[in-house]
Amino acid sequence: MDDEAAAVMAPLLAPGETLLWSGRPAPGLYAWNNGAGLIVVGLMVASGAFVFSWWAVVLVLAGALGVGLALRRKAETVRYGLTDRRAIIAWSWPRAGNRWIPVDRFNICLMDGNNDNRDPTTILFRKGLSDQWWGRPFEIDAFIGVKPSKDVANLVQGFVGHRR
Repeated sequence: MDDEAAAVMAPLLAPGETLLWSGRPAPGLYAWNNGAGLIVVGLMVASGAFVFSWWAVVLVLAGALGVGLALRRKAETVRYGLTDRRAIIAWSWPRAGNRWIPVDRFNICLMDGNNDNRDPTTILFRKGLSDQWWGRPFEIDAFIGVKPSKDVANLVQGFVGHRR
């Protein structure tokens, strides 16, 4: 459990709610999974149309870099919490906010990456019917880039399929 993340989660807990785990994402992995990778690839493809205009390519790449840096900055303020009732994702940049997903809405537990506790990994706990990320763009219902990932995945898996 990450003590700083636990301190962020404490005021968000309802009476009687127990914090089971808290942590923070790996900033680079968070930025990439939240759209920076897709944006960079899309902008690179779009820049192909401007091949004869070097300044257009520079602007497109600068825009992609800006989006990536902004997402990385946000990642540095994101904190995760898993309680006996819900998953909480809280952030403080560019403006403070949080969202939560009740544990009875967890419908899957997928780990993207190594199935051990060494490397940060993404743990997805909600997917839509079309096998896409569930939720709004840039707001993935997952703990992205967490460590120790196997331990957290075991906690999430315990809630999958259980309705209250």
